[in-house]
Amino acid sequence: MSRKRTHCTAEDIVLLLDANLSEIEDESSEDEVDCIISERRDTAESLPCMENQLLIEVKSGSGNVENEECEESSPRSEEDRPFLQGPLLERGGRVMWEKSELKFLVPENDEIFIEYSHEEMTPINYFKLFCDDRMISDMSKQTNLYSVQKTGSSLNTNSVEMEQFLGINLLSGIVKMPSYRMYWASKTRYSPIADIMPRNRFDKLRNFFHLNDNSTFIDNRQNPAYDKLYKVRPFLDSLLQNMKKIEMEKTLAVDEILVPFKGHSSLKQYIKNKPHKWGIKIFALAGVSGIVYNFKVYVGKGTIASTSKLGVSGDIVLELLNTVPKNKNFKIFFDNWFSSYHLMLALKNYGFLAVGTAKVCRLAGCQFETEKELKKAGRGSYDCRSDIKNKITAIKWYDNRSVHVISNYIGVEPIGKAKRWSQEQKSQIEIPIPAAIQQYNANMGGVDLNDMLVSLYRTNIKVKRFYLRIFFHLLDLSVVNAWLLYRRHNKQKQEKGMTLVEFKADICNALLQAGKLVSPKRGRPSSHGNDKVPNAKRKCSVTPNDDMRTTPGL
Repeated sequence: MSRKRTHCTAEDIVLLLDANLSEIEDESSEDEVDCIISERRDTAESLPCMENQLLIEVKSGSGNVENEECEESSPRSEEDRPFLQGPLLERGGRVMWEKSELKFLVPENDEIFIEYSHEEMTPINYFKLFCDDRMISDMSKQTNLYSVQKTGSSLNTNSVEMEQFLGINLLSGIVKMPSYRMYWASKTRYSPIADIMPRNRFDKLRNFFHLNDNSTFIDNRQNPAYDKLYKVRPFLDSLLQNMKKIEMEKTLAVDEILVPFKGHSSLKQYIKNKPHKWGIKIFALAGVSGIVYNFKVYVGKGTIASTSKLGVSGDIVLELLNTVPKNKNFKIFFDNWFSSYHLMLALKNYGFLAVGTAKVCRLAGCQFETEKELKKAGRGSYDCRSDIKNKITAIKWYDNRSVHVISNYIGVEPIGKAKRWSQEQKSQIEIPIPAAIQQYNANMGGVDLNDMLVSLYRTNIKVKRFYLRIFFHLLDLSVVNAWLLYRRHNKQKQEKGMTLVEFKADICNALLQAGKLVSPKRGRPSSHGNDKVPNAKRKCSVTPNDDMRTTPGL
């Protein structure tokens, strides 16, 4: 009697291979085999298979690791699929690099935004797209609450006064003085600030300004719910939600921002190559225009809730890209602090096109020609290696020194030209430059552009509380984001707009005048409209001096 054959899925095969095969006898029935499969399925995780014929690690009976292609046995929706799921090679895993140049079909990314159809928006309207009225109202409530907790009496501030307080701080970034008290001093008095609020009132608001309720703060660092950013958490979450409402560009860059700060804080970092070497690190996702769409404050261990085999740097990139639609040909650029072969593979699996500079130790064993050989070939020489199976290419390009780049969507072609100064010829020369490096140079500067614009008119406030330094930096960042969005809309309308300093000054003026109504002039309006009636000339007689008077009788 012929036995009916059982068709096993790829998942069943892996479960059987993980099981103890000695328990299955030659004459075992199909029911026994199904029983073992069901038992292994209860304790095993589902296969990390992806859409694009990804690689998985299948354990054989001898313990060797073989790479096979698999199909997803139980398709999930894109929303349910874990973001970090994918064919990540174990450390030390081998990649077959070949000395060849891959040919890529690079999609064009023409930035087409939704047509600007809003009513005429003022600078303060743009600013409140990021820092809205609800956030300002929460600031006033938390400030009143904190003053009660510290002194037993409320400061009795409100949203209008809080807007004036923010306006004074923002204006101090444009009109700078050595000390904020000089705006009220008699010899250096600055009327636009001094006439709005008394100095003592500003001091009280500055001392009691708060963003979260201290009574619910968990001070135990061993508690999983402990949050180093608790003091500024409501503002961070609200700002991130508002950033998601802005239409995103197709070309994005991931980089770090260093918020200048030298006070005492466990968040403080030292980066020697930054203009401000001490500060609080923020990882940001920005478009090529400079608009920041997402950010993450670095707090050390615990910055990323769920970690993977990519390491902290790779996890941060994926965390920032959670707000970016997948499989829509978004181009992502990052430097060698983030970049690795495994990150490129993970981004490719989710439809992100990526280019990044890289360290050789993170290229999964890729071996290039030595720098001496490239230097002998001359400036502009390069060596290209490709992972044919996963369509990933790595390039070593020699300029003044070697630069390593890895990409999952573009390679060497088309080769461009870069101008460099030649010490030998004492003139500009053109050297060949691979397309991947051209793309990186053209699109990597979005975060740096935003940081430079913030530094031009940074809020001039010296505080010891680190969370206030974060708050005021993000407030300045919101102003810059608002101005860049305003420029985008002006470009759509083909109009010339305000400069950044004019735009920020307009925001400051609107905040300072919050709650103040322009009172109409008293009296009957003139029938001549705006025409001024000249004053009638008065006739007067000149009284003679005493020495010119005539004496009676003479």
